Amino acid sequence: MKNIFLLFLMLSITDLSAQKKYTLDNVSTIYMKSSGAIIQKNVVKGYYFLYETDKINRKESKYVVVILDQNLNKVKEIEFEDSKDITISEGSFNGNSFGFVFKNEKKKYVEIRVYDINGLQINTFTRKSESDNDMTKVMVESLTGSSSQELFDVGDMGFAEIFSTVKGFGKTNTDINFVSCRSQQKWTYSLPKTEYGSGVSILGVTDSLLILSVQSRSSLRKMGQFHIEAVKLENGEKSYESNIEDDNFSFYPEKTSAKQSGNNISLIAYYIDKDKAGSYGKTNGIAILTIDNKGKILEKTLNSFDDISKFLPGDGKGKFDELGQLKPHNVLRTNTGKLFIVFEGLDKLLITDMVIMEFNEQNKIANATIFPKVHHKLDDRKEMLNFYENGEVPKFYDYEFTSGESDNSTFFVVYRDYKEKKKKEKDELSYSIIKYSNAKISTDKLKIESEADIIKIFPAKPGSIMVLEYFRKEKRLDIRLEKLG
Repeated sequence: MKNIFLLFLMLSITDLSAQKKYTLDNVSTIYMKSSGAIIQKNVVKGYYFLYETDKINRKESKYVVVILDQNLNKVKEIEFEDSKDITISEGSFNGNSFGFVFKNEKKKYVEIRVYDINGLQINTFTRKSESDNDMTKVMVESLTGSSSQELFDVGDMGFAEIFSTVKGFGKTNTDINFVSCRSQQKWTYSLPKTEYGSGVSILGVTDSLLILSVQSRSSLRKMGQFHIEAVKLENGEKSYESNIEDDNFSFYPEKTSAKQSGNNISLIAYYIDKDKAGSYGKTNGIAILTIDNKGKILEKTLNSFDDISKFLPGDGKGKFDELGQLKPHNVLRTNTGKLFIVFEGLDKLLITDMVIMEFNEQNKIANATIFPKVHHKLDDRKEMLNFYENGEVPKFYDYEFTSGESDNSTFFVVYRDYKEKKKKEKDELSYSIIKYSNAKISTDKLKIESEADIIKIFPAKPGSIMVLEYFRKEKRLDIRLEKLG
């Protein structure tokens, strides 16, 4: 604990010696999904980067983790040696330790390793890899950062991995693998097998529970049932399972809001008539719920799509003019008690505009704003291939991240913004920023001009954005800050 305190103290006291750029040399391979921001109470305090450097011999390589503060001053460097056959597919930092997913292509195994901030390995979880195709997919994902998140920090308890395998026609097995950073504890929580595919996501963490959202389907023609499962962090046993419903409606959980005290959590959910649950029927609106440690609804506020259509033109059934349906990306509760939800539109296979909904202190909708952008197809495979060839990060949605002050009195929503271009015109890497400050919303744009092979952006200290540029031929990694607004 003393080392953790010293790390965050060092991340805090270096504010006076800010620099705009930091360069790492001799970077043979940068693992994009194993690099990220160190965030404490919603504020970026620094960054960590894991990369491969020299080959030690025919069998081993050297790996380096570099920690920078929020102003790009070097705080710590950790080195370790390992097999040249490994690929590091994902990493996370939970405030007191690092978790990395190591995948060995040759021996077909996967390890989740936990390290303290001095580079000492303190716990390991090992499982077999499923197939050669899985390993190839892993290698592409780790280098480009293209896949969905698999490894999650679980507060200061450790790390959890969602591991799903599909065998045959839609037969899905899903395990939640947990590795503690406090002890040698590790466990696997297996969900029931499904015949037609299922979706599992981590909704949030309370003082003692890991909360899962589970979608189970009994037919390809049905949407399936949604429920939540709570798993005890201490031993991996099920605490409760709940369908989240009342006498009239069933609720499909999407996101958690601010953590409540104890084991209560706030949820953002779509709701549907109870007799239509499981079908592809239209949902009725957006609900904001508080549930207890048994899955029982304590508080509930319903915002029907008829209510929302007063601010966003639509059919009153969840589809909005020129937007389609809305995918929630983030939920923010401000210091004044207002709630903001960041959405992005999806109209069949067309990614549409950004939307921010504002809810008052009673969780009733008060406003909604559309931020237009160039619409593009979700399944544009040619565009995805170009992304891979250019070393960029292919993404289904344009949303990147939200950052700001710890109390959300000021926050920035950043998303990729394409422009209309002619056939032979080069793609322009530009981003749009939505800023909320002093109870007002404004917008800005950021254009990035670079010859780098790989470019990725990260959240930064309030008012800034961090840009990572990797130059493969020079084996150089440039990290710099750009001002927003």
